[in-house]
Amino acid sequence: MSDVLVATLAVLTATIVALLLLTAGARTVRLVAARRRHGRVQRLRPLVAQLAAADDDLPPTLPPGLTHHDLATLEQVALDVLPKVRGRGRSQLVDLLVARGLADDARRRLRRPGPVGRARAVLVIGALGIDTATNEVVGALSDRHPEVRIAAVRALGQLSSAQAVDALVACLSAPDRYPAGLVGAALAGHGTRSGAALVSCLHDGPPIARTVAAQVLGATHAQSARTALVDRLAHDAEPGVRRAAAGALGRIGSPRSVDALVEASLHDPSPEVRAAALSALGDVGDTRAVPVLRDAVGHPHHEVASSAAAALTRVGEAGPAALESLAATAATRPGRYAQAALAELRRAGAGTR
Repeated sequence: MSDVLVATLAVLTATIVALLLLTAGARTVRLVAARRRHGRVQRLRPLVAQLAAADDDLPPTLPPGLTHHDLATLEQVALDVLPKVRGRGRSQLVDLLVARGLADDARRRLRRPGPVGRARAVLVIGALGIDTATNEVVGALSDRHPEVRIAAVRALGQLSSAQAVDALVACLSAPDRYPAGLVGAALAGHGTRSGAALVSCLHDGPPIARTVAAQVLGATHAQSARTALVDRLAHDAEPGVRRAAAGALGRIGSPRSVDALVEASLHDPSPEVRAAALSALGDVGDTRAVPVLRDAVGHPHHEVASSAAAALTRVGEAGPAALESLAATAATRPGRYAQAALAELRRAGAGTR
């Protein structure tokens, strides 16, 4: 073997060993840093809880001796717990973080080039509920990076301004840029404040927007939207919208919706919509629906029959009594569905004991 080849192999071997050592060293550094951060989190979490629980009128103050790393970790822990804190405790933490400059820093970072930093800045603004920054968060909806747009949707769900609601409703018309489920969850965070805009969307939006609007109105129990939902259940051209409207009426739970739900359960051309209407009748729990539900247990479409049987379990004493009557004819189709529903009802009852 020539001296040149030996030297080359020695260099390659040394290089490989050096790379392995560097890789192992970097991994060790990361592990040590992660352990230290975990230790700081565990040490500072009680302090954050103490700051949130302070019940005096003085602004929260930090104890002396905290390092730069301690303060950065404390800020992150406080941001993480904010969604779980309500009332004065939340205000205490927000005041502390704003005084620490997090809100101003987030607004500055929104103008920086890195999308990861912009996305985090938007989320911080939302977590702190900085309504004065609504314009900037709405502007982030136009960011060319999807992670920033998604962060903006989440943040708008945490801001309380009407502008935030309007911007989220507008997002429903562009599901290719803003995931409809995420937008719906953000709108649900506004509760009944989003009701008027969503009712308008029920009539004017594209199908996906109308569907999500109905779902959110149901999730927020928007009694004022009942008439609009009844109209969509009866007249919308899209089965998905009609199904969402039926589900929403069930969650709202008004007995005044029974007639519209019965009509849909009997005459809607879509079996899925009929099933949703039957399920909603069970959610409303009005005994006037029992005859319709009982008859539907024999429907040839599985989802219709099973929805009717399950709905009967939720209608006072009359619903289960109707199932017991049907279950007596075990060899028939209605009897089998009734037996399955009663068995599920018994399992649920056993689970609550």
